[in-house]
Amino acid sequence: MNFDTKPDIIQHFLVTAGAHSYYCNITTRYHITTKEPISYFIDVGGAMKGCVRILVEKPNESHQHDERYSIFEAGKHIASIPWIGYNKQYSVKKDLPSGDGTRHMIRTSLTIVLNTFPWISKFDLTDASKVICKEGHEVSLANLSFVTNGKSYYEKYLGAYLQNTEERVKYVEASKMLYDRNKKISLADFISRFRVYDNIVHKTYESSATYSEFFNNLKDSCRQNGQVFCNIMSGWLEDFVMFIFKTNRLGNVWMSTWIIDKESVKKIPIKEWKELYNVKEVQNIMQEEFKDYFAQHGGYTNGSFVMGDLSD
Repeated sequence: MNFDTKPDIIQHFLVTAGAHSYYCNITTRYHITTKEPISYFIDVGGAMKGCVRILVEKPNESHQHDERYSIFEAGKHIASIPWIGYNKQYSVKKDLPSGDGTRHMIRTSLTIVLNTFPWISKFDLTDASKVICKEGHEVSLANLSFVTNGKSYYEKYLGAYLQNTEERVKYVEASKMLYDRNKKISLADFISRFRVYDNIVHKTYESSATYSEFFNNLKDSCRQNGQVFCNIMSGWLEDFVMFIFKTNRLGNVWMSTWIIDKESVKKIPIKEWKELYNVKEVQNIMQEEFKDYFAQHGGYTNGSFVMGDLSD
């Protein structure tokens, strides 16, 4: 791909990968003096709004062998993901389903970056992702995935891992608590600690041997009784996960830096990569999401907010 040498230009593409198509805007930032490219913003989205934003910095060849810049330049091999969103209209030609569709758009976005910027070897992100349940209840996607799978959503589907080694070791131990029947507190303690008063929760908790078994049995019970799994836990799920973490001397690791190695990305073959020139409408579409995002979440520069039921 060729980029013009004018300051801060935006190129627009239509990308088709598998069953879905997306708009991709690439904004190139240039050094004010040298006019050389210094960074790229990659915004991927569909017929409604942007779904993924990724920041890529370009290594400075003149600094490659200068020890004074070694740490700074090494960081440019990591692309940052400050935004992941979900809406069924993120796919251009047809609705994007949650679950498989969400993973498709993320993998396509990572594929675009790896295909376009060969120096990228990793991605980083923090995990503030949310699931909006029915009736307006909101729960952390990471918490929801952790108690049912023993792993966060990005850990399970993209191979994400904690950058900090000490945190990573403690996190593994925390995960083991979910499967250890000797670590499960009594029902009375559970009710007292987390203020849980729903009978279906009490019954399921008492009949389950481990925390993992409890949450997965509760998910099945909710499905059978027409209840919404994330609704029933929205008032106490975060307290439960923080209890597990604190027991293992951990803080809220979802807000720590998580890494995705490029080898962990299951790339999706790009069937079509078409540059668009009549792009006013596309540009307005892509801008709308991020205007809303920064207006609502100003200063929240390294997190993800996922809308929709992504728990499948």
